[in-house]
Amino acid sequence: MRGLLDTHILLWWLTEPRRLSAAQYGAITNERHDLAVSAVSIAEIAIKTSIGKLPVIDGLTELVARQGFRELQFANRHALQLATLPLLHRDPFDRMLVAQCIADDLILITGDGQLSEYPIETIK
Repeated sequence: MRGLLDTHILLWWLTEPRRLSAAQYGAITNERHDLAVSAVSIAEIAIKTSIGKLPVIDGLTELVARQGFRELQFANRHALQLATLPLLHRDPFDRMLVAQCIADDLILITGDGQLSEYPIETIK
């Protein structure tokens, strides 16, 4: 399975893994799965940290890499995919993650049930 962690799933994995569902935990711990963390998620965390909505996580990118997650950049193909998405969800970060899943054929590991309204596979 090739998957992408939603931002809150990444944060839960790093700080509160007990919040993950059994399916989410199983997907993340399965060594055969190729899992990515998007630069979009890192940007979302950085922005929310800068405005005081999230605590600082020292060495975040190194911590993510040590978990074995690959880095997924936000590329032009992802940006162009945004134009095809219906406005089912207003959060721009979530919409960018959905666009990446569509463009790269990834399964989104998320707790946000609204995202399953998009033409992507999710693990909740």
